[in-house]
Amino acid sequence: MTFEIWCIIIGVGIVVGAIALMAVYFVKNKDKIRQDVYELEERKLNDDGLICTVHAEVINMECGVNTVGHNEPKAIKYFIITFKCDDGELLHVSVPEVFYTGLEIGLVGMLTLVDGQLKSFELDEVEA
Repeated sequence: MTFEIWCIIIGVGIVVGAIALMAVYFVKNKDKIRQDVYELEERKLNDDGLICTVHAEVINMECGVNTVGHNEPKAIKYFIITFKCDDGELLHVSVPEVFYTGLEIGLVGMLTLVDGQLKSFELDEVEA
């Protein structure tokens, strides 16, 4: 046999051996692997994301319509509220229309964002 054929035979043997070793590893550790996958999925389900809560004031409200598409264009509404945090930072948050219509410039309260998306805006108590 030639050198090339021996190289192919040895290469195939190495690949088959590696696959056999991986199969033995997975069979011996299938319960641990299954448990690890289960724990990872549980963490994903219970992960609330990055939560940010700040005291802020509504300083600007913007709404509009964007069109998407050429043959059958679609109009998509957008609603953005700009909050100014106590430390001066500006947050531009895209919000649902129902939330947008319930606010006005000048309102102050605790803003909670989850992964940059609006979760709540609780107004400060107004003293009478």
